[in-house]
Amino acid sequence: MNLMMEKLKAIIRKPFLLILLLVLPAAGAYVGQMFLQNVENDVKIPVAIADEDQSKLSKEVIQRVTTNERIKLIATTADEGEKKLLRNEVDSLFIVREGFMDNIKKEDYEETIELVKMPASVATSVVEEVIASEVTRLSSNSKAAIQVERLYERYRWEKPKTLWEDAYRYTDEQWKPEPLMTIQYVTDGQEGAQPDEKQQTINRSVPLWGFLTLVVSLMAMEWVLKEKGPIFKRMKTFPKGVMSYVYQSVAAYGFVLIIQTVLSFFFFLKVGAVTDSRVLLLMLIYLCFCLAFSFWLATESRHLGRYYTAGFLIAMMLSIIGGVFFPISDIAERLGAIATWIPQHLLVTQQLVLAKELWIQLGTILVITILLWLKAVWNVRSIT
Repeated sequence: MNLMMEKLKAIIRKPFLLILLLVLPAAGAYVGQMFLQNVENDVKIPVAIADEDQSKLSKEVIQRVTTNERIKLIATTADEGEKKLLRNEVDSLFIVREGFMDNIKKEDYEETIELVKMPASVATSVVEEVIASEVTRLSSNSKAAIQVERLYERYRWEKPKTLWEDAYRYTDEQWKPEPLMTIQYVTDGQEGAQPDEKQQTINRSVPLWGFLTLVVSLMAMEWVLKEKGPIFKRMKTFPKGVMSYVYQSVAAYGFVLIIQTVLSFFFFLKVGAVTDSRVLLLMLIYLCFCLAFSFWLATESRHLGRYYTAGFLIAMMLSIIGGVFFPISDIAERLGAIATWIPQHLLVTQQLVLAKELWIQLGTILVITILLWLKAVWNVRSIT
């Protein structure tokens, strides 16, 4: 314990290191989230659309998609759109086939809009959902108008010439200001809670904190690489000398990072990045992984430069696959499946629903953490 206190005093005597350990993760995550939010707002997805139907409904779909702030819609022909796609000028091409309006009226919604994309298209699913939602709106309006026509025929009422159009427009008005049906996602312990605008703005602060915490953990374990040669070997002559020194030194840095984690959590709670207090548990579990990983990597490395290079590359790779910076499933579905087993993914979802999959993921991360720690201890004991 005395050695741990001495280590803590040594950390305090280095104000630059102390500030990095305590402040960098939360502050960097908050600033990084603001930057990512600005980038997302400024960048629009270029999408080409070819309207071969030229009907009122097809033009209505295009007009509504144009109002979406995330999409830059480029009107073109099918041939020209394919050329733009080959030149990578657009992310994807949507072709509204001739007969679109007639098919909607006939309740035939299959293959009304054709999607053409390249293997490198990254945002097709996002745009496809936007267009599909507009087609769903049109089809719902059309189906309601058809039902009104059938009622007139059934009761032999006099049918106005504009009956279908009037019924269609009336149904379409029911979507304003909000759709007739919405879906509210509720996490365990937050029944009836609605995410506010502030929370949506900072929703990647905690994942970014995870990336920066792994980086500062690498900095914190730098002492292992520097001392395992000259100091560890001399301590081999004392009973339990090396392991006692290592355990207390790791505990000192771990104590500082635990304080950082708790302070970061309350900061995120104040700014609205998190709403569930149980997220702190995920952050602490993730911190254990960071310490074990950094400790293991330091015992495996021989050169400081290679240690930081390997550590940063692995941290970046895990963060990208885990979905810290952007949803990896938008680029590769297979990587999206792998992401659920990456420690950073827990910080991305921030969900503590008592589901079987969650406990399996937590168990897997804890097992990896324990294995990394045991391997690091074995490496220290094997130093001669």
